[in-house]
Amino acid sequence: VSCKGELSPREKEDNVTPPPETHLRIVGGNNESEGRVEILFNGTWGTICDDSWDIRDAEVVCRNLGFDSATEALSNGYFGPGGFSQPIWLDDVQCFGTEYNLTSCLTSRFGDTSHCSHYDDAGVRCHLAISGPRVRLVNGTTAGEGRVEVFHEGLWGTVCDDHWSEIDANVVCRELGFVRALSAPHRSIYGAGSGRIWLDNVRCDGTEPTIFNCSRSDWGHTHCDHSKDASAVCTAVPDNPYPVQLIDGSSANEGRLQIYYNNQWGTVCDDRWTLSDANVVCKSLGFPGADSNDFLHDFGAGSGHIWLDNVVCAGTEMFIQDCAHNDFGENNCQHSADVGVRCLPNTLEVRLVDGDNSSSGRVEVNYDNQGWGTVCDDHWGLHDADVVCRMSGHESAQSAPRGSFFGGGVGVIWFDDFICTGHEESLLDCSHSGVKVHDCNHREDASAVCSVSCVALSTPPNGRLSSSDTRPGTTVQVNCDDGYVFDPTTGGISVVCRVGGLWNSSLGGCKQAKCPELSKPAHGSLSTPTTTAGTKVSTECDDGYTFDSSTGDIAVVCRSNQTWSSTLGGCKEGSLNVGAVAGGAAGALVVVVLIVLAIALICWKLSSRYNKRSGYSNLRRRQPGEVVHLFRDEDEDAEEPLYSTNQTDEGPFEL
Repeated sequence: VSCKGELSPREKEDNVTPPPETHLRIVGGNNESEGRVEILFNGTWGTICDDSWDIRDAEVVCRNLGFDSATEALSNGYFGPGGFSQPIWLDDVQCFGTEYNLTSCLTSRFGDTSHCSHYDDAGVRCHLAISGPRVRLVNGTTAGEGRVEVFHEGLWGTVCDDHWSEIDANVVCRELGFVRALSAPHRSIYGAGSGRIWLDNVRCDGTEPTIFNCSRSDWGHTHCDHSKDASAVCTAVPDNPYPVQLIDGSSANEGRLQIYYNNQWGTVCDDRWTLSDANVVCKSLGFPGADSNDFLHDFGAGSGHIWLDNVVCAGTEMFIQDCAHNDFGENNCQHSADVGVRCLPNTLEVRLVDGDNSSSGRVEVNYDNQGWGTVCDDHWGLHDADVVCRMSGHESAQSAPRGSFFGGGVGVIWFDDFICTGHEESLLDCSHSGVKVHDCNHREDASAVCSVSCVALSTPPNGRLSSSDTRPGTTVQVNCDDGYVFDPTTGGISVVCRVGGLWNSSLGGCKQAKCPELSKPAHGSLSTPTTTAGTKVSTECDDGYTFDSSTGDIAVVCRSNQTWSSTLGGCKEGSLNVGAVAGGAAGALVVVVLIVLAIALICWKLSSRYNKRSGYSNLRRRQPGEVVHLFRDEDEDAEEPLYSTNQTDEGPFEL
């Protein structure tokens, strides 16, 4: 047995200090100060097994995350088990409670947790001594403007303006109790801060209750300096000095009721709570009223202060604090009695008026069936028009004209300052100034031009389309198959889908690729008259002529771009061509044989003739130029010949 901090030799051997490249977070709690502990290692978030887990380990986690201390160390997957495929990185964490990070505590080796399951995941509840939100605006001329600063690890720091937008500023303003943001200035407009730059690359979707829930870089990870500190300008004063909100519901119109008092959010006790009280809350939040069904305890127990109890409203009050109630903070309740509210969802119809067609025009809305009116164009943009177009049955927006582009409307101006991400199902899901809250006239009515898809194009024979997309702005081109080329007589090689759903012209087709006709060579012919792509044509010379390689190639091929592979050559006078030689070979052989036989016959006859004549038998054939002597047979011993001749030519001689 070993006590905490006193390890046996075996435990000392098994416990190692993890590498410092880790980060912590808590997830799955009812608020940002509690949840399952997760640690980032090798790029993957994993949980911690609860063996040896106690308040000293929780102290280290909470301080690392910017809280003052821990109030509880929770075990057995109290905040729910981690993901099925999520690793359990650590076990047997043993901190003294004074460490800055879990990496300084003794633990098992990373991943050496085979005897644990996610039902053993460790959790914490942390405590933050600072009152109110952990975000503030600094150096502004009013409470609703200034440089944005956030509190982390006991220090205030700034936010870099990379990707900073009005959507992000809107979250900050609402967290501080204001209705909305008017602008999101960049470049340290309220002066450069000092110290840490805690956040960078903040990207909120507009629904978050706090900036800390937005997508962002890790704490302190930034390439910025204080010349890029982000700022926010909120509405000059809060519309409600004690704003309310609904949290932990599945949509914006439901949740546990909270009220902001003395710089802190707190809950409302359900003593004497009725539908009239819920109606006041819902109407102050911009909803038409409360759902009459009982959803009082559907959204869980809160934490912190219980600000109001024994609320009694007549139903005509503007805000809940205008109703009868105990003094703030005076109650006899537990958080199990926290009030939950579900408001009736707003309804909003939308239409496009006075446009060129049904897909364009001035944006008009009918809010909660109270009549048609317009929308002011302050901050109006393509994302806002996208939502309008989808509500109108179109795919997306092509443009978002401002300044009463399609003419000014009449009657009520329902909304102003819409800030949408473009993915909302309704304009009511976007941030806005409030119902009938605006500073506009009808010269500022917003408009939208929606995208209307074109009719699908048919695939041309012997070709294909570059795209099947039919949305406005899409270009579609004809690509012909091998051996075929575009035929400009049938239409254009490409077309564009215009706004309004019409193609700008007719799309053409393909035809078989052909090369120019070849001229017949002099003293020859072509192997084929065909000129389609892929065809091979060669020169064939007449008898007595042969191919002349100096004039070109003996064969050419028609290519798919309708050009010949090279120049086709011609013929010249000369030996028999291959065909003539082949055809006359037999005849030539016969002629040669006959000549040889004739010579042999002549020689034989001459020899026989001279041999029969007496006295001439010693006549011998000589080579040209030799002297021939003639003797009689009986005079073969004679010294003088009967006749001599010196034959010099190659022809026959006579005796």
